[in-house]
Amino acid sequence: MAWNSTNHDGREAARIASGSIGVDDVVRHVAARCADVGVAIPTNKRAWYLLFERVRNDSGAPDPVRALYFDPSGASQELVETLHSLTISRSLLLAGQSFDRYEVPDTNKKKWLDQLKAAPEEYKIFLKEAYKAAREIFPSIELRA
Repeated sequence: MAWNSTNHDGREAARIASGSIGVDDVVRHVAARCADVGVAIPTNKRAWYLLFERVRNDSGAPDPVRALYFDPSGASQELVETLHSLTISRSLLLAGQSFDRYEVPDTNKKKWLDQLKAAPEEYKIFLKEAYKAAREIFPSIELRA
């Protein structure tokens, strides 16, 4: 069977509904929610580190988020690689005069928000907390560092 985005999107939604959720899913879902309500999404990696440091031990946090390793400087290589992968695949677009923020293409935003409809309730509760933390952290830090 030939690959097409409809089949791929269906598999992604089914995977999320089954509770198989990774760091990349959390980044996508937080970014989609921020984009949906107009919260600037910084390219500053420190903002993302602070977000994940805050929420990784919350109840409902997916195991891959709980397992994120932060080095002594507070950086996470896995998180850096996730953001880089989402950027080179054009899932997140660099925006702003100095590329200081990400934008989420409308098709991705809709797809990622739709995936949440069938997500496990525990994950939805975790994402609400992650989004609340993002609303506090993202505006309080320089967009680019």
